[in-house]
Amino acid sequence: MLINCFFSCVKGQQQTVEFDELTAIHECKRKMNTPLLELCANLHSIDMGPYLNNCVQDALMSNSMEWTQVHIEEFKRHCLDVVSFNQPIPKYLLSNLVFNVTGVQGNTNSTSNPVAVTTVPSENTIVHGMTTDAHFRLNTSEIFNETLLKTIKDMTCPNDCSGQGMCETGICQCFEGFFDSDCSEDVNKPPTLMGVSGEGLCDLMIRDCSKTAVIGRTFVESRKLTCSLVPFEVDTENNTVYHGIRTVQGKLDSFLQVFCNFPQAARIRRSITDENVDNIVATGYTVAVSNNGVDFSENDTVVIFDSTCVSCIKLKGEVNCVKK
Repeated sequence: MLINCFFSCVKGQQQTVEFDELTAIHECKRKMNTPLLELCANLHSIDMGPYLNNCVQDALMSNSMEWTQVHIEEFKRHCLDVVSFNQPIPKYLLSNLVFNVTGVQGNTNSTSNPVAVTTVPSENTIVHGMTTDAHFRLNTSEIFNETLLKTIKDMTCPNDCSGQGMCETGICQCFEGFFDSDCSEDVNKPPTLMGVSGEGLCDLMIRDCSKTAVIGRTFVESRKLTCSLVPFEVDTENNTVYHGIRTVQGKLDSFLQVFCNFPQAARIRRSITDENVDNIVATGYTVAVSNNGVDFSENDTVVIFDSTCVSCIKLKGEVNCVKK
């Protein structure tokens, strides 16, 4: 048997662990040994085996336990689905249930048929003619009850809220300073900037270029959501002159996009003398975003120009403009 290895850090030192099938089984069982998974595994008709086996196979293939949480989350969803599906049939449905008693058709509300049963069947009654699923629900209502469902919902939040929030009916209520569906993101961590709208080229012949959309990840709705803007000018020799940093309030569109407005005065004002104004072919901003107003993402560049007179491109982060 081939023996693979993965590395774990123990007290700051790298330790090599033999990673064979037995090790994978042991590690998967250890990570899946949680109160919720134990509760689900002990319920009727819920089998953890396939999820444990998938965990072991992925561990052997990847030489790590990085996929374990995926299988844990899948098993939690399966457990919740089974318990939700097998909740007792509501009494208002049972009150109108049509069924057979000693071969005679009747229903629970009938008064015209003297042989019809007029009492409402209990939630645990086995009713002839019901489907297998309904029959199963009726027989298991003492186990799959509302209390169990609430208990499981209160424990099935994604990634257990990363230990940084409280789980309430399946939804993480994050502690202050954390966000995302599993509370895994730190508000003080800079967002990840992936780009700006229009690939950073804004033509005044097409739009007014009064703002830009910043595309990224883990933006947070906060009063401290801030755009950092550094205005610049590009001359006919493609020299770029930068000016002082400005900050404006960011407007959250989604956790993947933020709008940053450009200061009106900065779009018009020139920092050079009137006789040299014709040397300026484009203006623009470097743009970065922060969730807390302190820690900013990497920046990107927005070039503002008029295509009637100027052609601009961005190449490897550099701005190149040519006057027509």
